[in-house]
Amino acid sequence: METPILLIHFNRPEVTRRQIQALQTVQPRHVWILCDGPRKDRMGESAQVSAVREQLVQLPWKCEARHVFRDHNLGCFRNISEGISWFLKEADEGIILEDDCFADESFFPFCNELLNTYRRNERVFAISGHTGRAKPFGLSASYDFSHYFGCWGWATWRRAWECFDPDLTAWRDEVLWRDIVRHVLPNRRACLYWRWMFGRVAAGKRDSWAYRFLLSIWREGGLVVVPDVNLIHNVGAGEEATHAGQIDRAGIGTRQLAFPLSHPDQVRANRTLDQWFEDEVHSKSWPVRCAWGLQKLKRNLVQWEGRAAC
Repeated sequence: METPILLIHFNRPEVTRRQIQALQTVQPRHVWILCDGPRKDRMGESAQVSAVREQLVQLPWKCEARHVFRDHNLGCFRNISEGISWFLKEADEGIILEDDCFADESFFPFCNELLNTYRRNERVFAISGHTGRAKPFGLSASYDFSHYFGCWGWATWRRAWECFDPDLTAWRDEVLWRDIVRHVLPNRRACLYWRWMFGRVAAGKRDSWAYRFLLSIWREGGLVVVPDVNLIHNVGAGEEATHAGQIDRAGIGTRQLAFPLSHPDQVRANRTLDQWFEDEVHSKSWPVRCAWGLQKLKRNLVQWEGRAAC
């Protein structure tokens, strides 16, 4: 595969081994590898990070690999956002996979074709692979456009990432925020949720680069490609997960996307997709939120019973 790829790893040797094994089917020839440093307060993490890096130094296929191994832990936001900047400064465009993201083989030609198709279309900011949905959307084309960005397996261009605003300017500026509410957010529930969520990010309670990039896309009136079927299986919801431990949709399996791709007639947001992402993934409709809360309660009870048994 000629499309450049950035691999983001950290402290899970077994997950790293599995992803490397999976990538041998496509054998990317141009690979950038990012690995954050161990946290000082986590016993044994230094050994885990070292075990991950040992596997990443020499990949089991012929490729040109560049590495950034952090000496100290920068955290999710700084490490990944600075890593993406490093990658796109050198590669101009490419695919980005975190260690726990396993892609269907069709994900790679999908990204490659659309990176070429929308390279000069400044309205398109990213190509997502994970939909959060087990079944196809039933789109009239192979993909459509949404205002919502998914970071579990995606691709982008340098010209899009250059709009990345780590300072959340569009949330802090009332004029910009009102414009986003008017043109992007579908209802008052979504408005309240995102004002609260970006506040958590600004306060350092969510160490997230992805929410910052999402807001940057909204500020610029940008769009994200969403495939009709889920192309990324995320295995990061286990006990080892740093940021995905409570995500309900992580384990959804992948489907194969058929080729040749059929393209939408227009480059504009599919409001049905936007509403689905808001209702099912983000602010959540009341029925979904009740079901989500019940699942979380059951998980907590199981954990409590396990600790009590010990």
